[in-house]
Amino acid sequence: MSGSTLPMVVVVDDDELIRGMIQRLCATVGIDAQCFASVEAMQSAIDSETPGVLLLDLRLPGLSGVPAIERCA
Repeated sequence: MSGSTLPMVVVVDDDELIRGMIQRLCATVGIDAQCFASVEAMQSAIDSETPGVLLLDLRLPGLSGVPAIERCA
């Protein structure tokens, strides 16, 4: 990991309440969570070089599940 680049949690879920709960949970332990309602929104906003973990709802409208993971890889 380079210098000040901190890992992040990326949450993709179409349910606003779920996104908010995960974001607040991460914040309680000092982890930055970036939340998105769709895979497309996530792909246009994140830096793919930043280390992190993806929490992905498998039943999203539009691109979801395994096809989304394959596209992001």
